[in-house]
Amino acid sequence: TIFAKGTLGGIEPGAVAHVAMQAAKGIEYIHKMGVVHRDIKPDNLLVTKDWVVKVADFGVSKKIDQKTDGGLLKDTAGTYPFMSPQIANGDSYEGKMADVWALGITVFALTFATVPYYNTAHAQLFELIKTEPVKFPKEVDDLSKDFMLSMLEKDTKKRITLDKLQQHKWILEALAKGFKKEAEPQPNSSSSEKKEGGGSSE
Repeated sequence: TIFAKGTLGGIEPGAVAHVAMQAAKGIEYIHKMGVVHRDIKPDNLLVTKDWVVKVADFGVSKKIDQKTDGGLLKDTAGTYPFMSPQIANGDSYEGKMADVWALGITVFALTFATVPYYNTAHAQLFELIKTEPVKFPKEVDDLSKDFMLSMLEKDTKKRITLDKLQQHKWILEALAKGFKKEAEPQPNSSSSEKKEGGGSSE
């Protein structure tokens, strides 16, 4: 997985952008097939020795039926710190937008070696996700913040779509700078507490 590039959070911007772009393309593809993943996180992004990123673990993925409830989902699935505010609030939610949120948490985790919201008590964690703004280290530039916040917009109507994400100035500039591909990804050793099939809670 992408964790194995080295210490989580020690990944240079170009590599983060590469992972984000390829993950966005992969997620966009499954969305076009009418499927939402519902457990996007670093553990579920596999990276080949040539740095091809593949979305994995479809244990809690779901086929969306637009004719039923407008394609909205109601059940809770995924990994707690990566769940969207709508899931945390127990609302019906758009699976596609929940995947975008989880990708935003993933980019944050790869960049800063932590997730923006964490509490071992799930009720308290959900309250943080629903109400607290994302906090960044002081040294983070505005463009990087804007990229992550575009995915971590609590209002789904304002949250960036995957196609627009791939055109964001930060990701295009970071990709243009490139990154070193010397280190080969190794198997991930982290463990997860399972939640709803292939999903997990940590």
